[in-house]
Amino acid sequence: MRRLSRDSGMAAVFVAVSLIAILGMFALVLDMGRIYQERRELQSGADAAVLAVAEDCGLDARPCDDPTAAATSLTYAGLNATDEVAGLHDMDLDLGAQTIEVTTGTIEASDGGTILHPLAARIIGFTGFEVVATAKAAWGAPRSAVVLPLIISDCEYLDYNIVHPEDGVWPAGAEATIFFHAGNDTDDCNAQPGFDKDGDGRLPGGFGWLDTVSGCSLEAEIGYWVPGDPGASPTTGCSASFFRDNVYLHKVEIPYFDDADGIQGVGGNGEYHIAGFGVLYVTGYNFGGQYKEPAGSPPCGGALRCISGYFTTGTDSDGEIDPDADIRGLLIVKLIK
Repeated sequence: MRRLSRDSGMAAVFVAVSLIAILGMFALVLDMGRIYQERRELQSGADAAVLAVAEDCGLDARPCDDPTAAATSLTYAGLNATDEVAGLHDMDLDLGAQTIEVTTGTIEASDGGTILHPLAARIIGFTGFEVVATAKAAWGAPRSAVVLPLIISDCEYLDYNIVHPEDGVWPAGAEATIFFHAGNDTDDCNAQPGFDKDGDGRLPGGFGWLDTVSGCSLEAEIGYWVPGDPGASPTTGCSASFFRDNVYLHKVEIPYFDDADGIQGVGGNGEYHIAGFGVLYVTGYNFGGQYKEPAGSPPCGGALRCISGYFTTGTDSDGEIDPDADIRGLLIVKLIK
């Protein structure tokens, strides 16, 4: 009987120790899952914060300064937290490098502290965890872009303000009508210093066409000269149905030129110097033949060639940023950390 009693006591001690170990493991698993969820929410908030600040700075949507960036970061950090509360531990807004780095951290809704209190692990001595997440984003003009082969004079872009729709409706009075620069009496501009290849000081106004091998798009790069299409109608590969389905009442990415060489009118072979990239919301056009929208009342008639719309903005997350190029409506915003 004594042996049985001693064995029973040993078993009880073993069960008790095992139970404590099991409870401790359960507590750790429970709280590690909570830490993982907290870390994921903080990372989502940091990512959203730096992307929002970078876009605001790149497009001049809001002041690009520390107080505004901090307020935006706190807002997005909170929006991505389950309890809608998160802290901003650190922020570095570098206007020269065009980068923003943000570190978000736990803020306990119960006491405002920065320690994430354990739910169960306190039974084995843990008092809490500090959880943080860091993200960094960069913004700038794209070095290259896949664009519509319709190229607009830089001075036309500079003559208009970038606009956005109000409640989904584009504001009255901000619509631009740009004419083909050969044969439509468009005004010339001054060629930009350093890019006047032919030395005539002349930058044709209006728009022209770029030559494509096939299709109705091409990839262009800032600082390079691109062959122009000599015709007055859309270049080969651009069908009327493509314009009707993908250009009319759409936002399209377009290149701007800051100098031209050999552009002497319809039939002239020449080239354009790429200055940058923008976004045009197209409201109508008349390129002759079937290229008319709205079909019954295009923005110009007869032998005139024109396109109408609003200079606006667009954001891409892929591509190489050109730190020396001016942002002309099209912006690259991407996470780099």
